[in-house]
Amino acid sequence: MVKLNARDFKIFLESNNWDEHKESFMITLKAQNLTNLVNKSFVVIDKDLDAAQQKHLYKVMKDSFLRHEAKSIVKIHASTKDACAIWEQVCKTHDKSIATSMNADAILAYVAGVQLHLCNWNKSQGKLVTHCKTQMNKFNKMCPESRISDEQSVQMSQNVVSGTPNLANVLNLYRELRKAAGHSIKINFDEHVAFLPNKPKCVTTHMCLRVVTVAAVPLCMILLKKDKNMRPTLMTLMRKEKLKLSSATFGKPM
Repeated sequence: MVKLNARDFKIFLESNNWDEHKESFMITLKAQNLTNLVNKSFVVIDKDLDAAQQKHLYKVMKDSFLRHEAKSIVKIHASTKDACAIWEQVCKTHDKSIATSMNADAILAYVAGVQLHLCNWNKSQGKLVTHCKTQMNKFNKMCPESRISDEQSVQMSQNVVSGTPNLANVLNLYRELRKAAGHSIKINFDEHVAFLPNKPKCVTTHMCLRVVTVAAVPLCMILLKKDKNMRPTLMTLMRKEKLKLSSATFGKPM
């Protein structure tokens, strides 16, 4: 049996941290097996257990929801201690708040304008790309009606690395290889991010081409036996992009 601990729930005080608090709150509920308390469709079987859990979660909300709007909502439900009604109203209030909207606008402005070669980023290149991906996903959660499409996400992440010599041509190289093989040059956001540095997993395309490493180090590719005719095209592209091919082997994918 999971031990209930009110201290595991973080304090909600600043409205611009609502998105992080909302996610953290749900994670903690799940860890303590209490998600049923905020699920409107849940059917109560053990009324005594449900009453005890409701009492516990109401106290959690009273102690941790310190933002004045959320605090007022908790007080309104003091007599019923209906955690589901409280959570629904708190979410409705803060999901559409001005602060949330302004925070979303700031995130969008950041990911649309940040560039690796200009932002004095002191961590690895891949961490900035991953950070931008996280911010785009965060924006989509905050503003589902204005979500960034997959194609737009690729364009924005490409803008992040457009001035970085060892990363700027990665997308073009991928598309040229796909085009040479007679396949669509379309790429989704996750694939594009995976091409960039510090990504441990390989990327597989429908033509069975795997790009293992594309970074400051030499390029390494693995092609299937049936794609041997791509060797001349591959070498031509390598020379064009001024990249060294450290390994081009033909066999089964990794």
